[in-house]
Amino acid sequence: MNPPAPLSALERRIDAALGATQDAEAPHRDASGSFAPGSARRSPGDRAATTVLLVGRGSTDPEANAELCRVARLLWEGRGLAGVETAFVSVAAPDVPAGLDRCHLLGARRVVLVPFLLADEALSRRARLQAEGWAEAHPEVELRFAAAVGPEEDEDEGAADDPDGPDGPDGMDSRARAR
Repeated sequence: MNPPAPLSALERRIDAALGATQDAEAPHRDASGSFAPGSARRSPGDRAATTVLLVGRGSTDPEANAELCRVARLLWEGRGLAGVETAFVSVAAPDVPAGLDRCHLLGARRVVLVPFLLADEALSRRARLQAEGWAEAHPEVELRFAAAVGPEEDEDEGAADDPDGPDGPDGMDSRARAR
């Protein structure tokens, strides 16, 4: 059975957020508590020390919400991450701050937030604003943001042979880079 989600696209976004590239547009929260570009080289333990918060749209349909949980489990399996949690931008619980609280309570010191299937840029921005507000109150947690993974990723999987991926060397969507 094929995975229901573009897992390789998720992995590329996570790696980019962890600093696989030296991109000035891959913002994250550094140890001093300020947002800074990803400049540190990656170590083999980066994934083991990282919890991913996969953020979906949220729906009144429990089956739609369960699909995000299924993708989270598939992402966690065998990829060396400390954990993968889920949250929703609207309608469904947990919301982004509650998802980040759960990551923190589980011991996360570094969290990568990945907007998943949020084709609407306003929803991705809302998730980021919610997370930035939470991060201000939790300077002990390093929060990084990955570029959104959208429904078009299935079509872009053929571009996975390109070492830079479908969105360029930084893993950022070109629309996000233009802002």
